[in-house]
Amino acid sequence: PTQVLGSDWAAASGSYNASLGLKTDGTMWAWGSNSYGKLGINESSDNISRSSPTQIPGTWTKINGGGNFMAVNSSGTMYTWGFNREGQLGNNQQASGAPFGKKPSPVSIMDDVSDISFGREQAYSVKTNGTMWSWGHNSWGELGLNDKTFRSSPTQIPGTTWVQVSSGNNSCHARKSDGTVWSWGRNSSGALGVNDNVKYSSPVQIGTSTDWLAIEGASFGAYALQST
Repeated sequence: PTQVLGSDWAAASGSYNASLGLKTDGTMWAWGSNSYGKLGINESSDNISRSSPTQIPGTWTKINGGGNFMAVNSSGTMYTWGFNREGQLGNNQQASGAPFGKKPSPVSIMDDVSDISFGREQAYSVKTNGTMWSWGHNSWGELGLNDKTFRSSPTQIPGTTWVQVSSGNNSCHARKSDGTVWSWGRNSSGALGVNDNVKYSSPVQIGTSTDWLAIEGASFGAYALQST
């Protein structure tokens, strides 16, 4: 490990060949490869890269990276940027040919957002009213909408008590306010934690416990923290 310059970092997140950092003063910084505009610094060239943090304008409270990056600003508005072949930016656009509808700077998508998660080519958000939304790639039912239809704009997943969401490769895990955890999508190697290898296109509860504090999706698995 080599320290990134500065001692006032609050959060960090990674994507393919790029990183994003959030400082305690609410500034957001990106570095690495700018392929498909993923650095969000309003540079459209794929050949540009940054070997040190470069600031993205605005004041921010939450960041997350997967196939692309997304962030929430101090007003609760969610932004996305970068690659958009599967509609994963959520801006009601989808492009099948290069440059795949890329956006090299943050695009506002949704207000009143409390949590976010970017998967490989799909993304999720939870709003302050407890609703959860998904968009992008859906071949494995990873959008949780009981189908395999791709979405290029946020579509609500049933329920109004969601508090946290965390995406894996082609799967997703989420937590409700009652302390239960749920999963859906691709289930290779038992990644969904529901004691089988069956893929699910709608949320399925993991076990019966109601004392989960947090859950984190990974490429082909997940991790969770209980209160006891």
